[in-house]
Amino acid sequence: MSLLLGGPNGERAVHPVTRTADGWVVAVDDIRTPGTWRVGVTVLRDGLPPVTDTHLWPVPDGDSTATPVRVSAAPLRPALDRSALAFGVAAVVGVVIVAGWWWRRRRPAGRDGDQSLPADTAAPAGRLGEPVGVGAEVVSSGRPPAARRLRGGKFTPHRRPRDPNP
Repeated sequence: MSLLLGGPNGERAVHPVTRTADGWVVAVDDIRTPGTWRVGVTVLRDGLPPVTDTHLWPVPDGDSTATPVRVSAAPLRPALDRSALAFGVAAVVGVVIVAGWWWRRRRPAGRDGDQSLPADTAAPAGRLGEPVGVGAEVVSSGRPPAARRLRGGKFTPHRRPRDPNP
């Protein structure tokens, strides 16, 4: 392995790279002139052609100073406290909404305020075409006729009792 250094003024130097316990090492003190240097590394392997990889290496003037780092002195605690509070409130509201939805889906029929419907909105027990309310019994399950429930993972519609006089 070898290292090729090309200076900004056109001078070139090749340096051998040696392997140590810490890895590959080259000891040079050639980079003294500011400007853009070319650094090329050539790798030689048995049975393969040599491979070279070249990069540009900018070297600043010795007098130039780096751009100063700007560090804010503003405390982060008030902003982080407000963010944590907002996140906590949103999490509690989310848990309450999910728990309410889960509770409403799990409660059994006929309890906790499940009220019967008025007779004119319930499904009639008569046959199709018969007038509603003339000798027909009104059956109410406490839910609108279109309501359906899931019980034990099975879809079950509301059922009406059979008409004893078909």
